[in-house]
Amino acid sequence: MNKKTILSIGFLGLAILCYSQKKKKDIVVTDGVKNNITATSTGMYEGTKSLKAKSYFEKASDFSEKNDFVNAEKFYLKAIKEDSQFIESYDNLGRVYRRIGKLDKAIKYYSKSIELYPDGIMAHQNLAVVFDIQKKYANSIKQYKEILRISPNNVEGFFGLANSYMMNLSFEMALENALKVVKIYKETNSHYLSEGYYLTGLINYHSGNKSEAKKYLLLAKENGVNLNPALESELFDDNSDSSEITLVTKEDYAKYEQKVIRDYNWLFETPIDVNPEKRKETNAFLMQWMSGSPNVSIELSEKITPYLDCSECLMIFMAGWSKYTLETKKFNKFKANLTGTESVIEFYLFNKSKIGENKKIEKFVKLKKAGRLEKYIRSKI
Repeated sequence: MNKKTILSIGFLGLAILCYSQKKKKDIVVTDGVKNNITATSTGMYEGTKSLKAKSYFEKASDFSEKNDFVNAEKFYLKAIKEDSQFIESYDNLGRVYRRIGKLDKAIKYYSKSIELYPDGIMAHQNLAVVFDIQKKYANSIKQYKEILRISPNNVEGFFGLANSYMMNLSFEMALENALKVVKIYKETNSHYLSEGYYLTGLINYHSGNKSEAKKYLLLAKENGVNLNPALESELFDDNSDSSEITLVTKEDYAKYEQKVIRDYNWLFETPIDVNPEKRKETNAFLMQWMSGSPNVSIELSEKITPYLDCSECLMIFMAGWSKYTLETKKFNKFKANLTGTESVIEFYLFNKSKIGENKKIEKFVKLKKAGRLEKYIRSKI
């Protein structure tokens, strides 16, 4: 679960319809996070009195439906040129720019929509989603708060706040808002209650409260949510929480191979300052397993792992090597070293603010960006 999967929940298709007119939602996925970007037909606002602007708008909408975003952009801009107060065109143009990855322009046009109509919930929500994608969580939180100012019991506002606070590692605030989501869904007998349970479970999981996480994630499972396999295995498999691990025979090591993969995934995906006690226990198990495994042999080289001063990074390298070997059932020295190094690069960049700058790892970051990492690894083995 990165901040990365820390939130594969994102917006899982929440469909509380706050408006009476026809809307269109598409799910965009960035970094594993699903988010709804909403487009409207005319009707939410005052529309336009310009027949020409309306004609351009309808053409743009048709092109957008066909994923022809070049022409959609062209005709939305024509509609705006004909009527600079045509709010729906700004909203839908923001969606077009999001779809083609021009996030700064998406922000510009959603912001213009809000300037023209400050109480436009849809524009605030779509703007928040773009900020979430950019990982600008303080900005997205501000937009969700605006939604709740406009509509104090808006469940999507609470859901968005919970999600953004969780991504920002503000777990107390995330949980407060997630529980409001669950309360509203219960009171309205909503079939989206399972999503509220899931979000609440994830927040508890990432904050280190495993018992509450299991409680809410079990409720989510019972209501039809399919959990991430690694998460389900960790929380609900009988042997995943065993405190008495025996590693003596070849069969003992084979028994825990899937746990090795799950534990690597947890170390890799969980922010380094979250649940330090579990991280310590996980590191201890992995080191014990890797030191004695008859099926995985790790070779460390000063030229490939010079960052001995970053013990967490070294653990990621070794566990990444082990995961590669277990999943491929091969011993390819180059690919194992490459997999371990690429894992360290991503882990380091994700946790750099906590780890601090490491010049030895920065070297590998630069090699990766320049497309020379594979050549370097080959030359050192």
